[in-house]
Amino acid sequence: MTIFQNNPNEWQRLDWSILQNGWVSLYWKDEILEKDLEWFKKENYLVVGFDCKTWTKEEEMHKQLKEKLDFPEYYGENFDALNDCLSDLEILTTGQIVLF
Repeated sequence: MTIFQNNPNEWQRLDWSILQNGWVSLYWKDEILEKDLEWFKKENYLVVGFDCKTWTKEEEMHKQLKEKLDFPEYYGENFDALNDCLSDLEILTTGQIVLF
């Protein structure tokens, strides 16, 4: 995640305005989401998207998470393992957006 400074100029940034209240945001309008995603991409955030409508079984969800988030081979494909692997994600860019 990006590191913020105590600087009024940073308080105007989209990432600060979203992340100041937590790391999950719900979008009600596609056009606003698309606009924000373009901003994040421009700022060198990695965006990883998932189409959850294809998840008819828990196994499919874990398979896609493992693949797209580059989890290790030993990923246990359960919620405890998911929690562990999300905690260990190495973010090499400004930040990472996981879009469901």
